Amino acid sequence: MIPSKLCCKVTYSGKPIKGLMLISLFGVKRKNAYSIVFGPTNSTGMTEITKQLILDDAKEQLECAMMDYEPLEGSFTGEITVSIMHANEIKNALQAYETYHEYYSYPANYDNNLKSCLKLLQNINPNNLLLTTYLINESDISIN
Repeated sequence: MIPSKLCCKVTYSGKPIKGLMLISLFGVKRKNAYSIVFGPTNSTGMTEITKQLILDDAKEQLECAMMDYEPLEGSFTGEITVSIMHANEIKNALQAYETYHEYYSYPANYDNNLKSCLKLLQNINPNNLLLTTYLINESDISIN
């Protein structure tokens, strides 16, 4: 089951860090896993992505490359990996943005957020970063 929300907190040497971008991978039974970039982290080190944004992004990836993907709903294995984007991943994402931004719906300020993250990473030791991920499911949400 795809979670209702992925919430992530990033700290640097124990303190929240603002401006980092994250990448999540969603495993499927066959073909390629879905890779979804989100962020940046806010002043409390938090960022999140909702199920609807995950499904929308996956649908667009499928429409752009039908031979490479299968529908996320119905083929999701339950495997989710979330990590902080590293410099090489950001450079690749910026190259993809330059190539595909006219054909693909990127979030607002996507390229600027990636560039800012890249600058930030040049000034910190990535070994001091800690990522904590929380999966929130619909069954975890209670309405009073």
